[in-house]
Amino acid sequence: MNPYLAAHHESAHAVACAVLGMPLQDAGIHIDTIGGGITFSLHRTPGDLANAAVDVVERERTIVMTKAGYRANLKLLHSAPSELAADDRQKEIALLDEMYPQRGKLWVDADERLRNESSSLVDKQWTAIQALAQLLLAKPITPRPFESFTKWPTSHDAHERWMSGNEAAVILSKFQLAAIVRSESEGTYYAPDLHPGL
Repeated sequence: MNPYLAAHHESAHAVACAVLGMPLQDAGIHIDTIGGGITFSLHRTPGDLANAAVDVVERERTIVMTKAGYRANLKLLHSAPSELAADDRQKEIALLDEMYPQRGKLWVDADERLRNESSSLVDKQWTAIQALAQLLLAKPITPRPFESFTKWPTSHDAHERWMSGNEAAVILSKFQLAAIVRSESEGTYYAPDLHPGL
């Protein structure tokens, strides 16, 4: 992936977080100079097998957000190879497996439904995704600090462009998107509509 595709991929993740009520982390959005990227956010990660209704919603929101990166790549390049989202796809599969361990028709139907939801989200919010990506690409290239390598070990590039979660939130507010920003140290975030009273 080149930096242009990476910027749109990560911006789509960030915009989807804002739309779905999933917080960005204050560490923000990073792209390296060779086409890698990461959006730090608080979302459902594979490993918790609880399967109550709220767990399903959390997984589905995470899958929609995750798929948004590749959906944005496809808007820019209709022949974008699926390898651009290989890591994302592994996460999606793991979350789907927790809901539908038999990998039957329900698994396939859910995957397609969530892909369609993600495509609709990206189409509807495309102007915001483009704006965020353009501002990310306009950031100066800076040396990556040691902390960046520990939080983002999949990139081996020594340089990056990045913006904080708060910067992204300000940009998204211009598109009537209210991004939540949290510090990773604040622990687990519970969406108010899913966990009233917490």
